Amino acid sequence: MTRQYGRYFFGPDVARQAAEGLLGLERNWQGPLKGNAQIEKTLEIWAGMESRDARLQNNWRFLMNLQRAYFTVPSTIAHGSKPLSERFPSLRIRRIRQDCSTNF
Repeated sequence: MTRQYGRYFFGPDVARQAAEGLLGLERNWQGPLKGNAQIEKTLEIWAGMESRDARLQNNWRFLMNLQRAYFTVPSTIAHGSKPLSERFPSLRIRRIRQDCSTNF
């Protein structure tokens, strides 16, 4: 089912990685944060998809899951891990911007 979701919303080229990434996001919450290697693997999957397919930068579903992967990692830093930039030197550390111009 996750592969079908990935194929439909992200494209056939990244369907398998999307399925792994979606399941990884759920596995991130299993067990204690400290020492959970799944969190880093999940981020590598989503960041890899980001660098392989520029079209995904305009896909809100992709960006939502990418942000989930990025936001989970800092929570592990509080539990004694190295900073994100040291653990992932090859990744382009993304700056998540908030759009504060929303009109209500």
